[in-house]
Amino acid sequence: MIQYPKNPVQLQKELPKKLTHIKEEAKIRFIQTCMELYRTTTDFGWIQFDDSLYDGKSWVIQYDNADVTLSDIVEQIMEKWYFSNLSKNENVYFYRFINVFRSLMTDNEWQETEKQLCNSRNSFLKENIMVYCDYRNKLDEIDIMLEQKTNIRESI
Repeated sequence: MIQYPKNPVQLQKELPKKLTHIKEEAKIRFIQTCMELYRTTTDFGWIQFDDSLYDGKSWVIQYDNADVTLSDIVEQIMEKWYFSNLSKNENVYFYRFINVFRSLMTDNEWQETEKQLCNSRNSFLKENIMVYCDYRNKLDEIDIMLEQKTNIRESI
């Protein structure tokens, strides 16, 4: 039986591997809650991970009042969730969480975030985002190629 509430560090360290799905769900809810707070409050700032608590269903996020960008928040969260445990080409968790952020952003917000993460001082974060961007670019190229082939067939 899981004893709640837990902060993000406790969730990561205390839950056994067989409960990884609970950790992942909690992290996605954390991202969603932070994004909502960023968009709905005027004072959302640096996240206080040790003081933020999860009750098994929702998060109460503690933060400092500060003037930070959405890119800063994404970088802070992604740095906190260490992704150095897997090689950059196998890090599905990184891709999953960055895709959650991306799905909640405008194109301009994503472009700013991508640029900031590609220049991050955290080498693991920087390497992972660069591999992710390369992968996304290849997928975009495939989509364009498929669209062109479909258009050619339709014109025949």
